[in-house]
Amino acid sequence: MSGFFVLCLAARSYGAQYLYPVLVSAFLAMIFYFSLRGEPVITKIARLQEGGELPESALGYTRTLTVIWLWFFILNCAVSAALACLENKIYWSFYSGALSYVLVGALFGGEMIFRKFYVKNA
Repeated sequence: MSGFFVLCLAARSYGAQYLYPVLVSAFLAMIFYFSLRGEPVITKIARLQEGGELPESALGYTRTLTVIWLWFFILNCAVSAALACLENKIYWSFYSGALSYVLVGALFGGEMIFRKFYVKNA
């Protein structure tokens, strides 16, 4: 990503720097999307945490969770891109510098709480 900023400086395109969160979200969305063709990213992480095999119900759950994260990154990319196009960068700064991280934490924390409840009752 540092290469991105070097290109922005070399091209003297100071507005392009606002696309950094868009690129990060798009990159993560691609990782999650392409992982759905094989073993989803969340399934791989769960296998590492559990140390091996997962029950069949967990495989469906981790695939669904991967899709949820994929949509999150797509929406995050769209919001970041829309805010980067605005003249007033205060909204972009607030969203990209704070709110998007709060949303990531809320999704991650909410999923952990749900998983504890889901696994307990499964």
